[in-house]
Amino acid sequence: MGTKELVKTNFKVVAIDQTSYWSERIQDLCGKIETVFLVDCGFVTHCCELTPSYDLTPLYYIIDKDVSDEVQEEVMNELGKEENQYYHVGFVNSLKKSVDVNNDIEVDDIECEEYKEHFEEVLEYVKCNHQM
Repeated sequence: MGTKELVKTNFKVVAIDQTSYWSERIQDLCGKIETVFLVDCGFVTHCCELTPSYDLTPLYYIIDKDVSDEVQEEVMNELGKEENQYYHVGFVNSLKKSVDVNNDIEVDDIECEEYKEHFEEVLEYVKCNHQM
């Protein structure tokens, strides 16, 4: 009976330009809009294809222009509707806007209770302490 190999978490915060997904009105008001995500590069998933992907959890938006409080609120309200997104590993690793979150542990897999608790701690930290 072999021992199970532990995997080290590798949390990063990344920003992806998603301006094109917004209405023309919001684009005109805000300029470039980037979604900031938390990703654990220690784990990959395969979305019905051979190319591995990362599971990205949305955190907040970065808006290029100064906007009114009403527009800011309208954009931020969309965050509650955001679901996790999957991007190919190569794309995420090539992003220029990426910040390591030095908070790694070794776990069996992402389904274990220790990982879930650790993920929630890191998620809360990066939501409260914007890295970008």
